[in-house]
Amino acid sequence: MADGWTDRCRRTLTNFLVYCPKGTVFLKSVDASHISKTADALFRLLRDVVLFVGPENVVHVGTDNAANYIATGRILDALRAMVTSREWTSSAYSKEIKAKKFVDQVLDSKFWNQCTNIVKLTEPLVRVLHIVDSEDRATMGFLYQAIYKARKEMVKRFQKRKRVVDPYLKILDSCWDSQLKRNLHAAGYWLNPAFRFNATEFEKHKQTTSGLLDVIERYAYGDAYLDSKLTSEMRIFKNSEGDFGRQSAIRERSPVMLDQWWESYGCGASNLQKLSIRVLSQTCSSSGCEDQLNLEDDRDDDEANNSSVENANQNETNQDVAPDLSDEERYPDFEITPWI
Repeated sequence: MADGWTDRCRRTLTNFLVYCPKGTVFLKSVDASHISKTADALFRLLRDVVLFVGPENVVHVGTDNAANYIATGRILDALRAMVTSREWTSSAYSKEIKAKKFVDQVLDSKFWNQCTNIVKLTEPLVRVLHIVDSEDRATMGFLYQAIYKARKEMVKRFQKRKRVVDPYLKILDSCWDSQLKRNLHAAGYWLNPAFRFNATEFEKHKQTTSGLLDVIERYAYGDAYLDSKLTSEMRIFKNSEGDFGRQSAIRERSPVMLDQWWESYGCGASNLQKLSIRVLSQTCSSSGCEDQLNLEDDRDDDEANNSSVENANQNETNQDVAPDLSDEERYPDFEITPWI
């Protein structure tokens, strides 16, 4: 798996990871600032990783949704066409034992049937990764629905071959339960007007209300008045009262950015508006290594101290929300409310 991201110094880095039955292993991180936009260079990087892992151990290469990786994928797909071309079959290289073994594997129908199964299984999950790694919008309001739809699509594709998909569903459920399922995701789903006002779909996920209530309780931080105001404003939103019921608000439930929608139409529920914008403006990451790598900060002591002062000043400006809590303390590690 290859995942590109940008560090604090604005360098474009690419993480290379390998997934195997025992879990995900981090291989290396490459500074691709000068080559990340070149398909040929990325192909060479991927080729080096494949050779290091062993071609016989690779069944699928997963990347993010950048166009350069798509171009790299086209290069990899061209291998099959290459080994059937007249140029290849008439060359001396095609007569070598290793080459014949390679061609047999590339053209093996059983191999490609297995590849088809892998694509059917992973395509819905790759769509989730594309949403998570989107550079166009914050994704907190979309992850819960995306995971649900991906799981549903995997089941649908293997209705008559449940034995094929069941092990992968168990892995997906295990990863979701142990690493990804948080009340913030449930709150993001509930506060997303495109999902909340889709009655048929929301009926299947009413449990997300509990996740939002947990977020509200943590956000209110023991302030009974604020807690009461927030739950009251939940009803205003749910019933489309005030500006929420305007025709423009209804039309823009899907196409407009979530934080902008709440900023435009949430003034009649100002407390919930503030919470919604903070929740829905958060991003997610598909890379399990990014946060760990970011901790390895090579700043000197003066820079670190300046950063601490800036963080302290920022916390002071947020005291009207929660005097003693930073965002990191307020939101992470909510207790998990089961809803799947």
